[in-house]
Amino acid sequence: MQSSKLYSYLLVAIQFGSIGGMIWLDFKLLAHPLVLLFLVAGLAVGLYAIYCNKNFNIIPEIKEDACLIRHGIYRYIRHPMYFSLMVSFFGFLLFGSAQSRLLYLLLLTVLYLKADKEEKLWHCRDKEYTKYKQNTKMFIPFIL
Repeated sequence: MQSSKLYSYLLVAIQFGSIGGMIWLDFKLLAHPLVLLFLVAGLAVGLYAIYCNKNFNIIPEIKEDACLIRHGIYRYIRHPMYFSLMVSFFGFLLFGSAQSRLLYLLLLTVLYLKADKEEKLWHCRDKEYTKYKQNTKMFIPFIL
């Protein structure tokens, strides 16, 4: 159990390191109109996801009192907060330096690993999760 939590915290640290690294390396991009558009769009998705799921948790662990959310954006995707980060920093993939692009790919990898861990935990906790998973996409509505 301890190693599982350590793994969760490591993923979160890498996630924030990737985001911080992109911003640090290409801070000037924050003035680019399309980069700002992606940031605002991603932030809007993230805020809506938090509004729909008051039991939000930054680490890929399930809180004891958590219940499966199936309304709002969760009707379409299982991990809208991760989707919001993908959208928010997509401009760094398009317009950033080679290092920022690598950090964006690292961020995608970490988000996938976090989502995978959460899904394994939900499968053990809630029998309805398999049905929910069949009716929703992992990250991108109607696509992936």
